[in-house]
Amino acid sequence: MKYLHRGEEERKSNADALEGREGVVIEEVQPQRSGYVKVDGDEWRAVSADGSLIKRGEKVRIVKMESIVATVERV
Repeated sequence: MKYLHRGEEERKSNADALEGREGVVIEEVQPQRSGYVKVDGDEWRAVSADGSLIKRGEKVRIVKMESIVATVERV
């Protein structure tokens, strides 16, 4: 579809547009298990970028989206 938008910056899908956004952990993200984060009112399954425990209530930033799973880091 790039050829339809020549000269324009590449557009990101909704999930890709979340990269760099900040949110809050609503279900603990454990080293070997995913949890959940809330970003802009939407809940996303999340894993820790460095494999560490991230507790409920901590602020995080989405560093990568793979399908519907967010990879997050503490802010």
